[in-house]
Parts: sequence; structure tokens; C-alpha cells
Amino acid sequence: MTRIRPTDRLARLLIPAGLTLLALGLSLWGISGSLPYPGNGDEVFNYVLPAVRIPASGLEPLTMLNPPGYIYAIYLVYGLLHGFGSPVLASFLKDPGQLILEARVISAVAGSLAVTVTYFAARKAFNPRAAAFAGLLAATAFLPIVYAHLSLNDAPTLLPVAASLLGAVGVLRNGGYRWYLLAGASAGLASGVKYTGGFIIAAMLIAALLRIREDGLSAVLLRAISAGCAAALAFLAANPYALLDFDRFRQGIEIQNSAMNSHYKYGETNKHASGYYLWTLTWGIGWVPAIASAAGAVLLTIRDRRLALVLLLPALALFLSLITKPLYFSRYLLPVYPILILLAAYAF
Repeated sequence: MTRIRPTDRLARLLIPAGLTLLALGLSLWGISGSLPYPGNGDEVFNYVLPAVRIPASGLEPLTMLNPPGYIYAIYLVYGLLHGFGSPVLASFLKDPGQLILEARVISAVAGSLAVTVTYFAARKAFNPRAAAFAGLLAATAFLPIVYAHLSLNDAPTLLPVAASLLGAVGVLRNGGYRWYLLAGASAGLASGVKYTGGFIIAAMLIAALLRIREDGLSAVLLRAISAGCAAALAFLAANPYALLDFDRFRQGIEIQNSAMNSHYKYGETNKHASGYYLWTLTWGIGWVPAIASAAGAVLLTIRDRRLALVLLLPALALFLSLITKPLYFSRYLLPVYPILILLAAYAF
């Protein structure tokens, strides 16, 4: 058994900690910009105000167009800082900018923790050097940092997506029960924060299929079912009214899907979404990392086809679903960034 030297053990802690602090520093730098006026109307109307009104309305969300997982997290922090119940509303009426700022900080912290998890996912998938590259890229990529400055659900979604990705890699490498549960529960939580975040459960399912030869069909099936139950429970914990008011939940999904299929928004060029999303990668993570992601996908397909399937197929599935919609934003592709970052780190 190889003995881990104290210096190696310290490096294992200091490197991800340093990368996370770097991401947090970049995310907090200028985070109060535009306040007390929100830089994006969705910050207030879709997240801060719904969290503020929870004392009067209970946990039932104003709308089911977006899952309320991030809203509940905001209200929990509001309660700890200002007192649960009516004091939250009083604090908002007194200084709305302060509460918007606090919601932004939640987003920044979650996005920074996603860097830590992405680092460990790359370490599990590849090696410490690739993990360091992945962590550095995740900590400095432009688009994740931009959305970590806003009280929106985009940056917070990266944390459970990266955790589910780590679990899926663990399933492929080891097949242990804990990796299934981590992948499933995190995917359910990701969907409870942002519906499209649930795409990452496909990585675990693909990894499970690839484990059948080593572990046997019955063992894999039992673990995959357990992961599915964990995903369902985590999703309902973040979005309980998906079950308590299923008709309203279904209507919200239908309205959201109809809106994405029916119209463009101001500023769109009306060019095909596939070209648009590929273009956003050139500045979302940068030209060199974007090219490295493509190179990493090719190299991994040649050298480790099993891991390539786990990483590439879920990302490709979300990309193909997005390019069929006439409504597009750069942030819609954010959930695949942890995968792209792992591929770029592998190439480096």
C-alpha cells in the first residue's frame, strides 16, 4: 500500500482551496455593481421577491416556470441574517439593495464551490495535474464568473452538476454505492435549482451501463434504482410543489417550453442556435480552452472510450436539445461547462 507523504496530503488540500478562493475573489469583485438597482430584472422578480414573500405565502412558489431550489436557499440565508418571518419583508422594504446583494453572494459562493468539486471530478477522472488545470480554468472562466455576480440560478446549478459528474466518474471507475447516490442526489438537486441541470443524470446512467460487465446486471440495477430514488427525493426537497401541485408544475414546464419555441428576444441575430452556442464558448471559456475541449474529446475517445461516453453523450444531448429552440442565451449552455472544462484539462 502506497503511503501518502504529508506534503502530498497538504497539496491535496491547498490546491483546491486556493482555486476556490481565487474563484470566490473574482466572483465577489464588483458584486455590488448597479445596486440598489438590479442589473437583471430576473434577479428581483424571479428570485429575490419570491424569497421575500415566503413568510406570507408559505413555501409555494409564485410560478413554476423555474424550480424554487435557489429561492429556498435565499430565504434560508435571509432568515439567518434578518430573522424568519416578517422581518425579511421589513428588511427588503428598508434596503432592497442589501437583500439583492446577499442573494448574489449565495450565487458567488455556490459557483466557487463548484470549482472545488470540478477539481475533484477531474482528479477522479484523470490525475492531479489535469485536476489543477481543470480547477484553474473553472475558477477563471468568464461566463461562470459573470453569472456568479447575479442572483440567478445559473451559477448555483453548477455546484450540483459538478457533484453529479464526480459521482458518475466514481461509478465508472469504482462502481461503489456511494458514487451512485452522489450522482443521483446531485442530479436531482441540480434539476431542483434549474430544470436543465437534470441532464447530468445521463452521465451516471451511462456509467452504470458500462459497469454491468464488471459488477453484474442485478447489482448495477439495484444501485441505479437507488440513485434514481435519491434523485427524486433531492428534486422534491428542492421543489416539493412539483408533487403537491403537479398540474401547476406541468403547466409551468409547458409554458416555459412554449416560450422557448415560439419567439425571439431583442438582440438575437436570428442565426441558427448551434453557431451561436459554439461562438459563446470562444469567450465563455476562451478560444484556447474551447479548442482544447474539442481536442480533449477526440483524444479521450481514442484512449478511454468508456469515459468519453460518460462525458460526451450528456453534453451532446443537452446541446442538441438547446439548438432546436429559437430562443437562446449563452447561459443556457452553462450546465455543460464542467464537462467542457474536464475535456480541456485532459488535453492540456
